[in-house]
Amino acid sequence: DVAFIEPMMVPDGTCAGLRVVFSDGAEGFDFQLISLTGGVTRTHVSGTAAWVAVRTAADQDLDAIRQRCSLALRDGAQSHGSGLLAFGPRWSSARHTHVGHGEELTRIEANQTVEAELGGWGLHPALLDEATATGWTEEGRRYLPLGYGSITVRQPLTSLFWSHLRRHDTGATDIVTCDITLLDDDGRELVSITDFAMRQVDPQAVMAAVETTHAGSPADSPAGEDRRPDLETMTGPGSATGIRPADGAEAFRLLLGADPGPQVVIAAQPVSELMAVTQRVTHES
Repeated sequence: DVAFIEPMMVPDGTCAGLRVVFSDGAEGFDFQLISLTGGVTRTHVSGTAAWVAVRTAADQDLDAIRQRCSLALRDGAQSHGSGLLAFGPRWSSARHTHVGHGEELTRIEANQTVEAELGGWGLHPALLDEATATGWTEEGRRYLPLGYGSITVRQPLTSLFWSHLRRHDTGATDIVTCDITLLDDDGRELVSITDFAMRQVDPQAVMAAVETTHAGSPADSPAGEDRRPDLETMTGPGSATGIRPADGAEAFRLLLGADPGPQVVIAAQPVSELMAVTQRVTHES
């Protein structure tokens, strides 16, 4: 249940703090990645981590997979297709992809910079990113990741491995899912991923949202400005005290995993204040 809630944007020439926060959860440790930029706190990722007992995975026949994936051979440089991200030098380890019906097999060879860093990582972030981003290059469509259903790490990633991606045939194009297995050169399973989800996005809308996010901060408000709440400022789409969609989704996820009782209120301000505002609302207003 790893959910990518909101990208972390850091404009050129600025700094941001990032915290990884752990707390006890029902199945292990719940975690969140939280940033602080310009006095504004944002939650970017949430999920759960735990030690689990798993059976030994059967070795995969890489030759058989390659034979099935014989429709096309795609160069690794074409793998990232969102058009929304600029990649640094560590994101250049995907060599080529064998394309089949509903499945793909990508060869990952760590470049010199990444290979020197492997000892400090169980899952090197650039390698994992490239291994999961290879299958989303449809013409005219742009995708960004939503999250993982589950990811089981059996062994650390090696300098050379294969990413075997199998798409789920749901007929949907706005949200697409797949399972991915990362295999070493002998077909042994290193990492297995289920229900990896990607969401189709409108690049222009995403960039407009980024510009809006960084256009101002609470510190920009004039001193002494009247902050008296009314229904519009408390609940409207531009509200500073309302619940953002990303936070609402996270609150809903937490509720599903808890037993809070028959009635629940989630609010960004004391409920008594919200009730006082709504009581002033008339039919005319």
